Amino acid sequence: MIEVSSANEAWLSKFFSGRNRLHWEQLKSSTPPEPWFAKVNGWIVLLEEGDKAVPICLPCLAEDGSVQWYAGARTPQGSHALSDELRAFVGPSFSDYNDRPHDIDPADPQDSAMEDAFIGPVFRIEVRGREGVAKLNNSIALYQSLLKRRPSSLKAAIRPFGIVRSLFDRAISAGDEDEARLLLTEMKNSGRLTPENRNFLEVRLLAGLGLWRELVVESNRLRALTDFRLPPMVVRDVSEAFYRFYVESFEQKGGLEACLEVLRTSSMMQFDQLFSLRHNIQHLTVIKTFLLRELLQDPIDLVYAETLFADLNNRDGTPLVREISEFLEAKKASSEDTDLRAKAETAFTDRDFDKAMALYLQAPADLKSILSLIACARFSADGKSARTVLDFVSMQSGIDLNEETEKALEALEVQAGSVPKPVALPISGETSPATEPSDWLSWAKWVVEGADKGIAVDLLRRNSDAWPIDQFCQDLTKVAAFTDLLENASGNAEQTFEIVFDEIFQRFLLNFETPPPSLKPLYRVLLFLLVASSGLTRNDLSVVMQLTSSLLDIGLTQGEYDELIDLLVDLFENEKAISSLDWALDLTESLVLERCQNEEARLRFFTNVSSFVQQWVRRISKSQRHSVETLHHDFGIELPEVLRTPATNDQQVEADPVSVRLAGKRIAIYTLTEPAAIRARDNLKALAPEVEIFLNSDHDCSRNLSSLAKSVDIFVFVWKSAKHQAFYCVKQHRPPELPLVQPTGGGSSSITSAVLKCI
Repeated sequence: MIEVSSANEAWLSKFFSGRNRLHWEQLKSSTPPEPWFAKVNGWIVLLEEGDKAVPICLPCLAEDGSVQWYAGARTPQGSHALSDELRAFVGPSFSDYNDRPHDIDPADPQDSAMEDAFIGPVFRIEVRGREGVAKLNNSIALYQSLLKRRPSSLKAAIRPFGIVRSLFDRAISAGDEDEARLLLTEMKNSGRLTPENRNFLEVRLLAGLGLWRELVVESNRLRALTDFRLPPMVVRDVSEAFYRFYVESFEQKGGLEACLEVLRTSSMMQFDQLFSLRHNIQHLTVIKTFLLRELLQDPIDLVYAETLFADLNNRDGTPLVREISEFLEAKKASSEDTDLRAKAETAFTDRDFDKAMALYLQAPADLKSILSLIACARFSADGKSARTVLDFVSMQSGIDLNEETEKALEALEVQAGSVPKPVALPISGETSPATEPSDWLSWAKWVVEGADKGIAVDLLRRNSDAWPIDQFCQDLTKVAAFTDLLENASGNAEQTFEIVFDEIFQRFLLNFETPPPSLKPLYRVLLFLLVASSGLTRNDLSVVMQLTSSLLDIGLTQGEYDELIDLLVDLFENEKAISSLDWALDLTESLVLERCQNEEARLRFFTNVSSFVQQWVRRISKSQRHSVETLHHDFGIELPEVLRTPATNDQQVEADPVSVRLAGKRIAIYTLTEPAAIRARDNLKALAPEVEIFLNSDHDCSRNLSSLAKSVDIFVFVWKSAKHQAFYCVKQHRPPELPLVQPTGGGSSSITSAVLKCI
């Protein structure tokens, strides 16, 4: 007989019910189908012993003799260790285990029970055939015997910090907030982060996920940054947050005075010191944020403001920028001559080094001002600022430089890359660039020539924000050379490029609302490098989807299109699983909606997806079945007989069906991809005819959008196809007790699945 606590019995009785042939009452009375009592009892004993570091595995036996083993952990550390241990004891050789967490279906009793009892991801391993079931059961039994012998004091497996950081970057690239926060917690618990680095990574998470309000409105987060010297990435993240949340809505409609008033009442003026150094960052949003911040000063420093405006370099002609130009011209016409040296010294004393440098470069020079100017460039820590100061000093005559100044200029020569930069740690085989890399191409060349991996990664993360992306993208020769270096790298260089994959992806794809056609070769290589990796995660697949969509949006030749489909077919063959089916259906839908260069190739990809669905038809959801039916109609293919047969599995014939749970509900779907929204609406209508669905794609906080956010029962916000202003409109007006659903994908299958999971 099995005896358990009342808390455990509540979810165990749910797990051992429904489609599971092992029923709870049979297990309690020791009368389940042989020989399952002993297998289950061993895990129940481990569960009742109460060691939360020990994971638990439980079986779900089907009528046809196939088995699904579920596995879950009760601590974050145990969850990460569980994935590695299942790979070691089970692996993919005779089961469908692929390292990826199982997508929970709340309507399924087994899934729901595991979600109630365990934290983090739940894993599910399925196998068919007597021989396969026996092998899997033996492997699970061996794993159980190890856990029984494992000392209770055994520490949870700790993953290398670099791996966790890479996964963190990938989660941000994919927009997976839950995973990113979990990985950030793991990094904090590792003991490897200083207080400032913890703050910097928190800012990176919020900015990378577009959570601008959380960053600029919750002032405590910004206050924590004022005690530290901010690296370029944090300066960019903070500046972009202010721009996106306060300024962006004025770009196309204009209204400089109203924009300045909004910023004046924001937290920008409370944390002025966050904008003391721009690090020569060339991103337009950063330049405009620094410029608008200067226009808020009283008095305005026209020299510094014009220096910032010059950095826009005719790269932006929006109505707001034209108003800024007119504003500066009017101020210049009415301004009186002022003592630039005095203003520069005041800015330097206030540690506003960016402004001080701009003023010193315009003022008459002497030995004291040159030393201050050198200090400004050293604080900026980028090569361009150093070169600007060196050129300025070389043009001064009649100033005798003392030994202190000469040494400071020598250090500045190193910063500017005019002389070889010394290597901090002389490791065998390590190289340092003869000159400091000044853009993505020179950095990639240096890496291929044998740069140390750690130094190369650190240099990129420190300096890449000062490397203009838009100018780089306009030079097809540079893009081609950079792409070639990535594609043909090997050994240490290949590993370096893998580590910074997400920096490249975020800078060259996520920074653009519309992908530049010049970057098509780069996107193709990034997609190839990602697909060639082993053991892709859910977030990897999301990045694959984004790269594919960008390539299709740009347009491909027939040869490029065939190559893309071949790559996707191979990827699906390696990664196909029930948990990734929504991704595959979204991808097929994207291929249907975009331009096609080869009907046969596109059909070949869908045929593979359809064959998989037919093989596992008993395990797919009603919404997925409807998506597959729609795709068959799109391709003009007769629906296979197995898909015409009504579903009979317990997941799809529940006591409280979808049509009942959605009846009378009002659902809003926000996305800029209208065809996907229409297909999702049709899917939901087919499942629940009485549901009322509204579609919206407004770019700002319109009356219609805010009204929907306040009133509908379920609001679906497709963040991968959305405007920032719309997101904050919805967040501001959405009652906290009503669900705001953000699907992991942007296709109709992901949208529909996300809705069904929240009811």
